[in-house]
Amino acid sequence: GTAFEIDKYGRRTLPYQPSCKISIDTNSTGGGNQTQTGRTILPFNHVNWGHNTGNHFNTSNHTFTCPLAGNYLVILSVNVMGDNIAFIYKNGAANIGGEFRSNPNGTWEHMEISGVLQCSANDTIQGYSQLTGTGKKFNGGSSPGTYWDAFSIYFLG
Repeated sequence: GTAFEIDKYGRRTLPYQPSCKISIDTNSTGGGNQTQTGRTILPFNHVNWGHNTGNHFNTSNHTFTCPLAGNYLVILSVNVMGDNIAFIYKNGAANIGGEFRSNPNGTWEHMEISGVLQCSANDTIQGYSQLTGTGKKFNGGSSPGTYWDAFSIYFLG
């Protein structure tokens, strides 16, 4: 097969570059822990409306395992209610974080954090949310696999 191609501008392109865009299925593991206080892994488990190129995201343990050393763009996008803190973990430790303070009026709002992680092969990446009061850590949408909440990871090289 083709390992890579060079386009007319001299850029190297990879046809199977590791990446994923995963959502939460509310009819599966999604609904059970959305109101628990404290920090928990977000249950991203649905790929039907996204992709999982190379199958490096495990929908059972909600973890992306880096197949190659290099830089990865990671985007965590979650609908929340109440005060939340979002985290992107690398190898079991918080690496990127962002705080979201909401008017606790029962309205869904959106929080998003992103960053570039420098990873070695076999490093792991996970998304977490920490509910600090009353509210909800994620929405999941009204039907399985909608992108109210999404976790996207792209290998940059």
